[in-house]
Amino acid sequence: MTKQLSKDGMEGNETNIKTWGIGRYCIIRSEYAGVHAGIVISRQGNEALIKDARRLWYWKTPKSISLSAVALDGIVHEASTIPETIPEHLVIGVVEVIPTTKLAEDTIRTAPIAQQE
Repeated sequence: MTKQLSKDGMEGNETNIKTWGIGRYCIIRSEYAGVHAGIVISRQGNEALIKDARRLWYWKTPKSISLSAVALDGIVHEASTIPETIPEHLVIGVVEVIPTTKLAEDTIRTAPIAQQE
């Protein structure tokens, strides 16, 4: 079924739900593999291939507690654990795809690489 979604996820221009989010920097929540961020390259069923991918191992947001807040407001670097960027990542078991704001994308991309203690 085709949903009425615009590029920002609101009602508007017709977009196929299977291709929604492709080409955008998104937060990807997986049923089995945690939370990731990156540019969605493709989607098929409950799989998403992302590039410039970072795992969000642990995060804090400046204003709230949810992944929606991460997508809107980004992360607090000092209170978050974000490993290095990898070129591509196939995420299986995708249960959420949340496009980010530019602010959120920038805070995730520029987060310090978490180090083993």
